[in-house]
Amino acid sequence: MDITEDILFRNLSESKITFDEVANRIINWINQSPEKEYVLAIGTDSQTYSDTKIVLSITLHRLSSGGIFFLHTMYEKAFKNNQLQQKLYTETQSSLDAAAILIRKLNERGLDIQTQPNVHLQIHVDVGKNGPTSKYIQELEGWVHAVGYDCEIKPNSYAASSIADKFSK
Repeated sequence: MDITEDILFRNLSESKITFDEVANRIINWINQSPEKEYVLAIGTDSQTYSDTKIVLSITLHRLSSGGIFFLHTMYEKAFKNNQLQQKLYTETQSSLDAAAILIRKLNERGLDIQTQPNVHLQIHVDVGKNGPTSKYIQELEGWVHAVGYDCEIKPNSYAASSIADKFSK
């Protein structure tokens, strides 16, 4: 599965939103209240039916004041039940790829979120301490940290475990 800068996003009211437009909207939303704190969270979730439906979520949360999000939906050959690790790796790789593109797009527009004190970038991974995903927490968190990002897991990984999850069903 390839996350490229050519993919299109949607939200609740629009479709066909480009990565460039996502970056512009994030900057505009931050500029509306530059004194506020923000979490820019990127997460992916998937559900397997006859295919695997994979939903990538880019979420900008203005702490205590709402948020905006953008979704991209992809389909892959069905992951089998014994391929949980592959599914989690695919989800995490999609989030990391999207983060790299988004950071570049934001930097091109003058917003370096890695040095912006009030914008916190996080990768949200759909694993938690309970259930079969728990054995992958350490390696997935380690991977995300090794790439240079903060990582959140359930119950704090809302971009993956709430938003992407809702739209992957």
